[in-house]
Amino acid sequence: MSRKLKDIDVEKFASSIKEAVKCIDSDDPLTLLHRYSQVIESTLDVHVFAPVKSRKSKGNHPNPWYTDVIHFERILRRKAERKYVKTGLEVDRQLFQSQSKRVIKLISHAETTFYKNKLSATDSKDLFNVIDKLISENQKKLPKSNSEVVLAERFGDFFHNKVSLIRRTLDNTSSGLNAFEEHHVPSRLIEFAPVSEEHVRSIIGKSKSTSCSLDPLQTWLLKSKPVLDALLPFITAIINSSIAKSCVPTSLKTALVIPLLKKPSLDCEILKNYRPVSNLEFIGKVLERVIARQITNYLQANDLHEPLQSAYKGQSTETALLKVKADIDSALDSNLGIKLYFFI
Repeated sequence: MSRKLKDIDVEKFASSIKEAVKCIDSDDPLTLLHRYSQVIESTLDVHVFAPVKSRKSKGNHPNPWYTDVIHFERILRRKAERKYVKTGLEVDRQLFQSQSKRVIKLISHAETTFYKNKLSATDSKDLFNVIDKLISENQKKLPKSNSEVVLAERFGDFFHNKVSLIRRTLDNTSSGLNAFEEHHVPSRLIEFAPVSEEHVRSIIGKSKSTSCSLDPLQTWLLKSKPVLDALLPFITAIINSSIAKSCVPTSLKTALVIPLLKKPSLDCEILKNYRPVSNLEFIGKVLERVIARQITNYLQANDLHEPLQSAYKGQSTETALLKVKADIDSALDSNLGIKLYFFI
C-alpha cells in the first residue's frame, strides 16, 4: 500500500491544505497535532492527489550503481552459459567466458565511477556518512529469530531495561554541584519564548529532508514552498502551544528504533553489541531545534559555554587531543610524572 506522491500537483495540493487549515481553533498541542495529521491524510486521500493504492513492489536493487546496461549484459551472460552447458562446445565456452569478463568489467567501472563521483560531490559534513555506508554494511545484521515480532520485543525489552538501569544509577549518584563555583549571570532562562512563522521557516529550511514513516507527509514535499506556506501557520501553532503548555505530545516522543551493531566484528547474537538508532517525526525535530536555539542563544549571551568546548560549534576534537598532549608534556617537564602516573 502506497501513495504516488511524485505525481501530486503541488499548487493544488497546497491550496486544498490552506482551505482546510484556515481556522486554528485550539491551543492544545495534542489536539493541534492530531488535526495536522488528519488534514494532511484527508487531503492526500483525494483522488486527484495521492490516494492510497495497492501495487506490486518491484523492489530496489541493493546496489545504487546497478544500471540497465549491466542488467542486459547479465541476461546475455546467462543465455551464453545455458548454451554452453547444453552444447559443451569450445566455441560456446569461449563466448561465455568473454561475456562474463565483459559483465565483470562493466560492474567494476560502474561501481568505481559511482562512488568516485559521490565522494567528489560530497561536502566534508556528509563525507563521513558516505564512507560509513560503504564500510558498515555488516552492521545491518540481526540475531537469528523465527519471528520478527518476538525479535522486536526482545530488543525493546533490552533497550528499555538498559535505560532504566542508567536512570537508577543516576538517582543513586550525588549531583556534585557543590564542586563548581556559582556563576552569576545578569538574567535567567525561566521560560521559553513563542516563535514567529519566519523563525520556524528558517529552521525547516536548514533541516535535512529525511523522513520517518511516522510522518503524515514526506519532508521533501513539506519543504516545497507552496506546501510549506500553507502548513507553516499550523506548524508554528503546534510549536507555540507546546511551549506555552510546557508539553511535548506523546506522538512526537515516539520513535522508530533501529538496532545497529556497534562494530562489524562483534557477535550479532548478543544484544548488548547493538546500539539503538531512533527516528522521530519531523515536527518533533523542528520543536527540538527551536528549543535548542533558545538555549544556545542564552548560553552565548551570558558567556556560559565551556571555554575549551570541543565539537558542537566549539574547538575541534583534534585541538582537544593536542591540548591533552600538551598538558601531559608540561606535567612531565615539571617533574610531575609520578602524580600523572597515578592520575592515569
